[in-house]
Amino acid sequence: MAGLVDSLKQEHDAIVQFLREQGEPSFVIAMESTASKVLLLAGASHLEQELQQVLSDFYDEVTQSNPRAVEFVMNKAVKRQFHTYFKWDSANANEFFGLFGVEFKNLVLQLLTKDVELESNIRSFVQLGALRNQLVHQNYAAFTLDMTAEEVFKLYQRASGFVHRLPALLRQTASG
Repeated sequence: MAGLVDSLKQEHDAIVQFLREQGEPSFVIAMESTASKVLLLAGASHLEQELQQVLSDFYDEVTQSNPRAVEFVMNKAVKRQFHTYFKWDSANANEFFGLFGVEFKNLVLQLLTKDVELESNIRSFVQLGALRNQLVHQNYAAFTLDMTAEEVFKLYQRASGFVHRLPALLRQTASG
């Protein structure tokens, strides 16, 4: 699925290149404005779906593949709940980590003092989610995103590092 966001970016780059070759700077600007919003929505949506899958896999594992337990967690704690996991106006995921208990949150916070890359991934993830919320709740058509498509794509790539490392974080702290 991550390939789809990558494909969107490649399509954008090809169209922009074509428009530049055709001497169409106005269309390049319009394409850039549209593409940055599209990449923001696509990247944030993709990471939301991936994070939900991480949680599903984790609960499947810790309940020893008990389908009723996993279904309960998915139906009551995961589906349509993603945007309640985070305080989008912060630069961290402390709210999310706290949902797994104080011990887990403290363990992750300790880890973040030593792991600058993970801390950057988390900051990017929260920023991507916050921008997505602003975009969809502040009139998509009128919203001005002060980032290029390239900047949004790089933010998405950094943010994806958090989701990709989350399974190991959950399992590391789950086992002590």
